[in-house]
Amino acid sequence: MVTVGLIITPWFYWIKQFVHQPLTQLYLATLIDEHFDNKAVSVRIIDLRGIKQEEIQYHIPRCDIYLYSVTSPDFTLVKSLIEELKCYYPGSKHVAGGIHINIFPKESAKVFDAIVLGEGEKSLIKLIDDFLKDKLKDIYNEKPGLELTKYPFPRRHYIPAAAVVNTSLFKSVNIRGTAVLFARGCPFKCGFCANVTPRSPQIPELFKLKEEIDYLKKEYRIEGLALNDEVCIPVNEKQATSFLETLGQANVKWRGQTRVGFTQQSIKIARQSGCLELALGIESASEQVLDIVNKKIKLIDVEKAIRLCKENGIKVQMCLIIGLPGEPTNIVSLTKSFIEENQPDYVMLAGFCPYPGSAIYNNPQYYGIKRIGHDYSRHTHFMHRYRDYKEEKDTGIPFEYYPENRWGRTFTRQEIINNVVELQDFLIAKGFNR
Repeated sequence: MVTVGLIITPWFYWIKQFVHQPLTQLYLATLIDEHFDNKAVSVRIIDLRGIKQEEIQYHIPRCDIYLYSVTSPDFTLVKSLIEELKCYYPGSKHVAGGIHINIFPKESAKVFDAIVLGEGEKSLIKLIDDFLKDKLKDIYNEKPGLELTKYPFPRRHYIPAAAVVNTSLFKSVNIRGTAVLFARGCPFKCGFCANVTPRSPQIPELFKLKEEIDYLKKEYRIEGLALNDEVCIPVNEKQATSFLETLGQANVKWRGQTRVGFTQQSIKIARQSGCLELALGIESASEQVLDIVNKKIKLIDVEKAIRLCKENGIKVQMCLIIGLPGEPTNIVSLTKSFIEENQPDYVMLAGFCPYPGSAIYNNPQYYGIKRIGHDYSRHTHFMHRYRDYKEEKDTGIPFEYYPENRWGRTFTRQEIINNVVELQDFLIAKGFNR
């Protein structure tokens, strides 16, 4: 029997690594088990969260195939881990997919025995079949057009129940919650996002959503869901209505992130369906910056969205990024004023990172960026959200602007850090950073 191990990396960029579930690994494990029916393949999830980086190799059992879903911040660690594992288990194969692999396929092909490009479902089954026949290929490339309805929702029994259930997912209530991912994809092309295949979100048949929720309620007594969808309220109002009504029929509370621009009708149905909290990707209090990063929203739209949420009893988290190209010199005071005027319930602040694969990363000269570091472990905008924001570690904000760009004077890296610190102090003092 072939053993397949799906690696969950330590997620060093989170302070609380167990807040969110490893949905990608759970989904792939379920897919493998359902297809092979445990006759030829044994699958397990190898969870490295919470383990010290220098000790993780000792917590990995021997498998015939190791599977990795790689983001840029994880790449350096995964690369060194593979070098260690090849010494312990020289006959094992290492296979990877994910955002970083799709952005840097040539570099990745030198590290892994096989890489998966594009959607991974069909390729994953094919590569395991090829391994069984001793015919593993270097590259698997799946064509677009995946029908999610054909595939199972992720079962959670691969990890302990304590890693599935979380009572702190909601800021407003203390209930048994867990994370889900119902829709895949995003149709927008924001300049800071590594959304390499923008498209309309794919949502499986609504009966499958109901099946997954029923499963979570029965097996784990789940009362609330954190939707990890890129846009949790579909842009199409008709689609949004049917989706939200399905959530309402499931009788659970939920929260998620969505885009400014939803209608009054959609937000009313969202509240009726059990929505308690929404995170809104506002990004900047500067209209100029929003235009530069192709956000395609106006500040008046943001104000309307926050007002609609408040009128319908939904708490609002405003998500902001500091350090984006084109920021005016008064960005800090501008941001403080915007927050105080609109009074969101919470604010999530991040320091900007030109994430690999994004439009800004791919065309730095246009945006006035002089240098972008190539240490991928520093390529995480999470740095100034979740770690001690006053620590001056050489991580996060791994780039440098020219003194001026086409929009005027720029901020130095240290000035960006100072702006983040000043705003975090402000948020804590005003009670927005809870």
